[in-house]
Amino acid sequence: MNLTFQVMRIANDKVNFETDYNGFDRDGKLISILYLDNGKAIAYARYDSIGTLIDSFVHYYSVIDLATCEVTPLH
Repeated sequence: MNLTFQVMRIANDKVNFETDYNGFDRDGKLISILYLDNGKAIAYARYDSIGTLIDSFVHYYSVIDLATCEVTPLH
């Protein structure tokens, strides 16, 4: 099965999606974003340019405060 999806974003104080936003770039990509509660979401991402000996990618989770846009990586 081949799934295709697009992450869309609306800037603060705007009502339309940012047409030029790209959740995927040459350094990595967002894999999933899930709403947690209380205005927070968790993002799972891949950062390609760091690499590891295991699979040449670094995968990580971050909590995003949707009100302030503060991103806190989970270690």
